[in-house]
Amino acid sequence: MSQAQNKIDTFLSLQGQARMDSLLLLQHLVWYDIDSTAAFAQIDIIKKHGLQSNDQLLTIYADFLRTYYLLGGKQKNIEAAYARFQNLSKKLKKLPSSALKTALMAELEHNMGVTLYLTHDSTSRCINHLLAADLAFRKIGYEHFTFAGYRLTYLALYYLKRASDPETALKYLKEGETYIQNDPVDFHRIQLYRNIALCLVEKKQYKEAIRYNQLGIAQVHLRKDSLRIGALNGNIGEIILVHFPNPKEAEPYFKKELWYRLRFKPDGYGDISKLYSNLCQVAAHKRNP
Repeated sequence: MSQAQNKIDTFLSLQGQARMDSLLLLQHLVWYDIDSTAAFAQIDIIKKHGLQSNDQLLTIYADFLRTYYLLGGKQKNIEAAYARFQNLSKKLKKLPSSALKTALMAELEHNMGVTLYLTHDSTSRCINHLLAADLAFRKIGYEHFTFAGYRLTYLALYYLKRASDPETALKYLKEGETYIQNDPVDFHRIQLYRNIALCLVEKKQYKEAIRYNQLGIAQVHLRKDSLRIGALNGNIGEIILVHFPNPKEAEPYFKKELWYRLRFKPDGYGDISKLYSNLCQVAAHKRNP
């Protein structure tokens, strides 16, 4: 814990948005990968500092980090997150106006939207939250946020998956691409490039879609993201199988996907059954050229 305390103390010594983004980076790189008891013990160091320094915004931010853990931590509880974000929003509104308050309100709005997206909420609340967050982020300037590209990715996902509007989705994703190289979290870059590729398939730009899937593969550096190499190879294989003149050329991509899935997620039966179906289609093309 002393090592964790030292790192947290270093980030707490920063000011403004840099402090908030640095603490959120700890969430992605450290706390998401440990159990909630250990993660919350470290986050409580932040809350204690906020209480001791009478920094009400930091105290609320610590509670935001605890709730954020529920979205992607080792022990998720996505369904419980929305009400908690909502309560934090009510507390935050009582504080004096400041750029940091606007930034945190944007984070809360964004993550309320993300929570509703992940829980398949069918009302307009999801997009209303995401657009309110987008407006607040733009008021400050996306360029001031480490995770700007990732925020734009979720807004784009809504348009791609819920509204079936790949044109608008691609607009937000291409804007996100201008910021994504500043994001230190590999998965954020992987997801953005993967979703750009999905939009390009919808627009029948197949070679460019393959290029973006390959860009996604190039972002993988950690073992925990290795399965995504398989998934992205599978995406390339499907593009070749369905849209290219020689579908047999998809086979090496599906074989690579199979290797990664069997090694890193052998219990993902739905994904593997789809993969075997694709390999069977390739085999049929080889028998009947």
